[in-house]
Amino acid sequence: MDETRKKEIEKFIDNTEIKLLTAISNGLFNQKNVGGESAWMKIEDTLREAREFLKQDNLVDAETKQATALAHIHDALSKPTSGWRFVNVYAAPIWIYLLGVLVSLFLFFYSDFDNTIETKLGITEDMVFVVSWGIIGGILNSLWRLKESVGGQMNKRSFGIYYLSSPFIGGIFGAITYLVIIGGLISINGTISPSSIIPIIPIAAFAGYNWEWAVGLFNKIADIVK
Repeated sequence: MDETRKKEIEKFIDNTEIKLLTAISNGLFNQKNVGGESAWMKIEDTLREAREFLKQDNLVDAETKQATALAHIHDALSKPTSGWRFVNVYAAPIWIYLLGVLVSLFLFFYSDFDNTIETKLGITEDMVFVVSWGIIGGILNSLWRLKESVGGQMNKRSFGIYYLSSPFIGGIFGAITYLVIIGGLISINGTISPSSIIPIIPIAAFAGYNWEWAVGLFNKIADIVK
């Protein structure tokens, strides 16, 4: 028995199950001409049969049933209107939103509006830079996750709030990281307060991209303060 192939087929079945659950969550089977509950129950039954064949070490039939279930999902995804697929399958509005924020950020600096903010609000140029790069990091994080989820047909509508908030959260993490560094709570190459913003910018961008890393950093600082 080829255990490696068996594990691969099991993984394919699990991924197909996730795609089915994603389609259900997005309301695919409520769309016209898709078939409703009976359509997704048919796919679920096919996956159940695939798992039974896998338990019996019948890899050929298990693989065939998994492929059949996946084909049914693809067929169902082709039936809704193009507008529904535009939003729920390709997540195009989210792509447009994220790229729009990126373009807006470029126009913000191109129009020299950052100097106006510095003058009227008293925000330093360095703070504007680290917030901006934190936003860019957050956008990059969302674009990568969106590419993976859309490519794998596993993007749920409920993920929208994550993508919508990512530029703002990235900017906040970038700003806090900057304040932590200039406050002397963490150091860069042994220097407590860098004289240039350049070494801080990639850290701010990474904090905007990797929220888990930023939160872990803040937790360590909280322990130090305690």
